[in-house]
Amino acid sequence: MIALAFAIGSGLAAVAGLLFAVQAGQINPYMGFTPVLKAFIAAVIGGFGSIPGAVVGGYVLGALEYAKRSGAATVGITSNPRTPITRLAGISIVTPTGPEAITGSTRMKAGTAQKMVLNMLSTAVMIRLGRVHDNWMIGVALTNHKLRARGLRILMDASGATVADATRALRQSGHNMDAAFIILKTGASAQEAKRLLRDTHGNVHNALTRTRQTSRGATQTHG
Repeated sequence: MIALAFAIGSGLAAVAGLLFAVQAGQINPYMGFTPVLKAFIAAVIGGFGSIPGAVVGGYVLGALEYAKRSGAATVGITSNPRTPITRLAGISIVTPTGPEAITGSTRMKAGTAQKMVLNMLSTAVMIRLGRVHDNWMIGVALTNHKLRARGLRILMDASGATVADATRALRQSGHNMDAAFIILKTGASAQEAKRLLRDTHGNVHNALTRTRQTSRGATQTHG
């Protein structure tokens, strides 16, 4: 499990995929961190510094302290090498962007630089987890109409299937896009596709590799 703990200047914090509203003056630095108790990785984002007693600053440092006590690896992303985040986090990623064009508006240079870091991290994570095939994101959660339409297009483009075949595979897999993709690429049943994903911990790349190895072995045995 990978849990990401983010502190955001708007007063919202996303923890392990859950959203918690944070109101000034009612903040507990450790609020909502039960979901990351068994996490392996906790990452936090901070701005240029930490104002004592600030809502978001306290939440970020509380997240780091809680994650460390829980045995999680900790990563801090900041634009100030002297912030307390760098002293608490096991790994610090610092984007030294210098003073902002408008003092106090860290959403500009600092925020933009940190977003680029997050884009790189999230892209690398999805590739390492095997949720990408060629340049297609296969690991899409089909939770609404927009994502279902996107998922159908990706399945068609990545597998070469027709609309009818991709739709059928999605229906057979229970709208599990990973399983539908394996069905289309290998001809496996929905049950077999889900078993492959379970055996490879959801890694689509490894599941396809295992299928090809099994097919080669069966062919050699038959020959």
